[in-house]
Amino acid sequence: MSFFISVLMALAYFFANPGEPPKKGPGKIAFASDRNGSYEVFVMNRDGSDQRRLELGAGQGEAFSGVQAVRRPRWSPDGKRLAIYAYRQNGQDVIVANADGGSARILKTGGYNTDPEWSPDGRSIVFRALRNRNWGLYVIDANGANERVLADTPLMDRAPHWSPDGKRVVFCNGFNSKREGGEEIYVVDIDGANPRRLTNRPGEDSLPRWSPDGKWIAFNGVSEGKTQVFIMAADGSGLRQVTFSFVNYSPAWSPDGKALAYTSIRDNNTDLFRLTLDGGEPIRLTDHPGKDSGADWLGE
Repeated sequence: MSFFISVLMALAYFFANPGEPPKKGPGKIAFASDRNGSYEVFVMNRDGSDQRRLELGAGQGEAFSGVQAVRRPRWSPDGKRLAIYAYRQNGQDVIVANADGGSARILKTGGYNTDPEWSPDGRSIVFRALRNRNWGLYVIDANGANERVLADTPLMDRAPHWSPDGKRVVFCNGFNSKREGGEEIYVVDIDGANPRRLTNRPGEDSLPRWSPDGKWIAFNGVSEGKTQVFIMAADGSGLRQVTFSFVNYSPAWSPDGKALAYTSIRDNNTDLFRLTLDGGEPIRLTDHPGKDSGADWLGE
């Protein structure tokens, strides 16, 4: 009898939530691809199966009107929404869209707004914006209210990512930043206090991502003249290179923190791969003549 009750409850949930994206199992990976001509959002299983384009904002003409391409999709913590940034003719907007293809709205428009990342509680989004000729980092409520400055000086800060405890943001600085040192990884408290540098290496260190347990940071670095994926402890110690062949960048942690999905350029293709951190060979996730990049891994 309990079996039939469980089945009935599952069916009731399904029909009550027909458009909710699947969240069971090891998680879904969202990414951007130009395989259809311009960059769109796709989703797949962790093994690369069931690749499909998401119909974001179906019927929501205002949010996606005039959009030429979308990049860097980021799952909300509950898996129901995606934050993306969209290219238009005269700028870039941050858009929040339901992952089931329903409603979408412009979170931030006017000028250039990029690199959105959700807070762990899903209530806020940190993003990069050009204001008064300066690229800075800003935080805004997920409903579009209460924008505040995180870092707004002539420093070219970019690619922010929230710590799992919600207390800090890790980010990188641009090539012509006024910060001390070169293109490095920094961390700052969520109120903008205590900025501190985590890396101090030759070449560019960029696109940092905090591990789900908050103990590690994955990022792009340069080794022997090529961009590779590195990890380090959250305090900047324990540096470890994890990719070595070809060009590899833009890492994203698996929900359990045991693997990374990343972009790799090889054989004139730009595809996504998965690498477990306890050893083993990289596993190809996508294999398409188009460019696949900017992965984000949804948890349970």
